[in-house]
Amino acid sequence: QQQSLPPELCQNDLSQIEMDQYQSWWEDLDPFKFGKVDIKTVCKFISSCNLSETTLNKIILFFKSQKEGLSQEQFFAMLRLIAHAQQGRTVENPDIIYLGG
Repeated sequence: QQQSLPPELCQNDLSQIEMDQYQSWWEDLDPFKFGKVDIKTVCKFISSCNLSETTLNKIILFFKSQKEGLSQEQFFAMLRLIAHAQQGRTVENPDIIYLGG
């Protein structure tokens, strides 16, 4: 089974509201500008987003291949998936990130 690449969103894919908030959170998680954030750190960060563990695990699975940590674009995609899940949408397919937040 081939590992698919995790979803990514660049800054141009985000609304201004998303950009402001997501960028602020990214800077909190990557204060030294390494360009990657450890998956455990990201999991701890998203654990407070009021989603079930099952739903969070589905989202995390899309990114589990990233042993070196998540890039900013991957982090933005994860946040968009979380936003969709919080709105009651299913997150079975990562392509849902292309629907606006």
